Amino acid sequence: MPSDTGNPSKDPRPDEAEDNAFFPSPYSLSLYISPKTNFDGVRHKDEYKGGKWRVLVIATEERYVLLKNGRMFSTGNHPVEMLLPLHHLMEAGFEVDIATIGGNPAKLELWAMPSEDEAVLATYAALKPKLKQPQKLTDVVANQLGADSDYLAVFIPGGHGASPACWRARQWDRRWTGPCRTTSSSSRCATALPRCLPPHWVKRSRRSQTTRSACSPTHSTKARTRTSATCPVPYRGWRPSGWPSRD
Repeated sequence: MPSDTGNPSKDPRPDEAEDNAFFPSPYSLSLYISPKTNFDGVRHKDEYKGGKWRVLVIATEERYVLLKNGRMFSTGNHPVEMLLPLHHLMEAGFEVDIATIGGNPAKLELWAMPSEDEAVLATYAALKPKLKQPQKLTDVVANQLGADSDYLAVFIPGGHGASPACWRARQWDRRWTGPCRTTSSSSRCATALPRCLPPHWVKRSRRSQTTRSACSPTHSTKARTRTSATCPVPYRGWRPSGWPSRD
């Protein structure tokens, strides 16, 4: 439906790549998407110089979420929820690896990309090759998560596409411990981390309980920016059983 900038349409915008699929309406985007985040700099730049520890990002390869009304929502990982925390981690000195459940390219909600935010755009450019050709999560679990693993943390970024990705995780681990309690609120998928990973991942730190609320920002881009950057922190307490403590 045509609209002008003063009165944006409330009708979802069709995604022509899929039958009965839609992007958010121009009205919704005008309310919740800003050209810039409130990023105000990195406080721990180059603090880690060891060159060993890495961060594993489990991204979604799901483009669409089937809604109750029969429509498909065109989604993926939210670019701010993914890229701004990774900007902090990379600037601090950690290497980042990307994995998806099937090894297919990661999907981002590019309609939510802050078009004038240099930190987010630069991180996207740096990670784009890994996002296009991620590792397969089963290979990572089988070959890179032993007692001598280089992964210090696991980061599951938000975005509505993370919800069906959690369910599909059943395909790569039959020892599933229970359902993922995610809803359309994408950040809750990150707080359900122990249910989205195989059961040999165990909790080793009480800090997860006290900082978990930091992973539930509002859906406003401005509001989520600062809290999203803290999301990787609780996951230092979640690691495969048998790993030495690193707290």
